[in-house]
Amino acid sequence: SVSTPAHILLKFGRLWRLLAGSYNRLLYLVPDDEAELPGDADVLNPDAGWAQAEAAFQASDAQDGTGVVVIDDFLSPAAVALVRRLAWESTAFFDRRTRFLGAYYWQGMDGGVVSQIIQALREAMPNVIGPAAEFRNVWIYKYGRPDFATDVTIVWPPDLAGDGRDEHNGPARGIAIHADDAIINLNAWLTEDGCNEDAESGGMVVWRRAVPAAWTADEYNDSKYATMRAEYVKGAEAVRVPHRSNRVVIFNSDLLHATDLMSFRPGLTCRRINFTLLAGRKLKPEAVRQ
Repeated sequence: SVSTPAHILLKFGRLWRLLAGSYNRLLYLVPDDEAELPGDADVLNPDAGWAQAEAAFQASDAQDGTGVVVIDDFLSPAAVALVRRLAWESTAFFDRRTRFLGAYYWQGMDGGVVSQIIQALREAMPNVIGPAAEFRNVWIYKYGRPDFATDVTIVWPPDLAGDGRDEHNGPARGIAIHADDAIINLNAWLTEDGCNEDAESGGMVVWRRAVPAAWTADEYNDSKYATMRAEYVKGAEAVRVPHRSNRVVIFNSDLLHATDLMSFRPGLTCRRINFTLLAGRKLKPEAVRQ
């Protein structure tokens, strides 16, 4: 067995006493009267080409269920500023991972501008999302610097070797290949472009190959099946979308996807902010099998 020196235990015991009253507690949220936009304000960017984007998604998805569309300048400037403020100021980030902190819709991110964005998306994409669509989950992830990660690996498909990802079979810089329990994924980035040290990366990769209907949630999402998923997308078209501030990637939730390589400058306001919304509910595999 490995023993911990007494002085280290004492040090962390004192630290814990200092933090115990505030650790993992919802101490601060942006006040309600500041957390939403005025009723007559634009939430989404009205000039983003929503009708064209919806038509493009439907055309690509109708062929083989692999619809992917990218919209730049997704939110209005006021909405971007407010969601960033939620990410920078709120203490609702209770999900602590190796590479990022996460805050979820049911843990303090409900209401305010987030609810306004959900309703605006229902109206902007009535044929893809729908006016009464259930949003299964909404989250904000804030990522740290890549040198912080030392104990998690991401498995990439063998056919992506040679384009800079060989080294990525080492420390993780984001979330590994997976699919989500929803119908439509909306994955947006909110960090200023000047914080991104590589303008051709920092975003995500989406593979145009849907998970089999018989796969369980563990098989398409749990890390223990990461190698199986990497083998499954081998040879599939990989859509690599670089990070851009206020860019959203909208795609079929059955498509496997992962965080791309990233390198952002240090500092709170330069943390890579990922704003994800999941719309709709999958039919459970158990129901498919029956």
